[in-house]
Amino acid sequence: MTPSIRLAGFGEDADENYIDLTDLGALGLVNFEFAPHWDRSEVMLQSFQEYIQLHQTKVYACPDGGAVIVENESLELFGGAVLA
Repeated sequence: MTPSIRLAGFGEDADENYIDLTDLGALGLVNFEFAPHWDRSEVMLQSFQEYIQLHQTKVYACPDGGAVIVENESLELFGGAVLA
């Protein structure tokens, strides 16, 4: 749903790009990026802040069990999800 999947490959806990994807574009249905499985640590939030500065975007961090719901022009956060 996000503009890009590049956040998955950023930071200390980055996912490996084993298949050498070069196009990290995504659907772009929302104007922010999404960080699932956030462990609620300040260290991860700092990493997201670095990413935000580097890519000039918004990131919503979401712990397991949380959610970001977008409906029309409305956005709601549940279960500890935050704007990083």
